[in-house]
Amino acid sequence: MSYRVIQEFKVTGEPPSQAGLDRLRERLDEAAPGAGAAIELGVGRMRVLMTFETDTAERAMEDARTSAGNVFGGPAAHIQVEPAS
Repeated sequence: MSYRVIQEFKVTGEPPSQAGLDRLRERLDEAAPGAGAAIELGVGRMRVLMTFETDTAERAMEDARTSAGNVFGGPAAHIQVEPAS
């Protein structure tokens, strides 16, 4: 089954430039090939959306935590998972 995992990371200081966002997306794609990483910026936060094909929602969350945590250097402030449509 496919699960969409949404992680929210806090952003301190200036938000990344478009080139910086592109590099982050490339690193996420390398860390989790096929997850279709997308990044949304907000005030003081960055949302990372990824889709994983796994047996359980818990496994999808763990895959997302591991891959994004390696890219961002730490855990997300918030994480949620839902069936992908």
